[in-house]
Amino acid sequence: WDYGRSASAGFEPPAEDVLLRMFETRRNLVYTTIQSIRSLEPGAAPMLMKTDADGKGRTRRTVLQPLSKQGILTLDDGRTWATVYPDSKEVLVQPSPSNAFPEPRPRLALIERNYRLSLQRGEATAGRSTFVVRAVPVRGDLPVRLLTVDRETSLLLRYEVQDGTSSQVWIETKAVQFPKRASGSFSFETLPGWKQTSCDG
Repeated sequence: WDYGRSASAGFEPPAEDVLLRMFETRRNLVYTTIQSIRSLEPGAAPMLMKTDADGKGRTRRTVLQPLSKQGILTLDDGRTWATVYPDSKEVLVQPSPSNAFPEPRPRLALIERNYRLSLQRGEATAGRSTFVVRAVPVRGDLPVRLLTVDRETSLLLRYEVQDGTSSQVWIETKAVQFPKRASGSFSFETLPGWKQTSCDG
């Protein structure tokens, strides 16, 4: 379904449909993004990260900034998640975080039980036309979540959390491309002299 074309014709899809398509297409979409990602470390500056996805559920993420973390690489094949530290020649292998998420429809059902969803037209993000899914919690002690989604591909481009008078942007897409096929490797083999550590998550 081409939501971008339908929206330009005056049709606005339900917010639930936009969110479901975002979950469903993320694994089979070929794309490259440059994104600012908010750090979980208190007081730390956001990371600038390049993400490549091969349309088969595999992703490759490379840290571009800050300089202290530049070059750190994560490879996620949907089963395992390898973090490569080139400076120290170390690799940490753990279960893919995508394993923790339910399938798209049960995930949407869980969201609908806890949030009231609405859709609005968004501002251009990374040169792309967007929808914004606004998720208002049923419980007043939870924050409002705003998900900015590409109209044509349903890729998540921006993620913002509003809690009272404060607002935090966790994901901000600076650039995005949709090549016909992915390039580069999405797997890693430990090289001689490198240290590999495995953990359960």
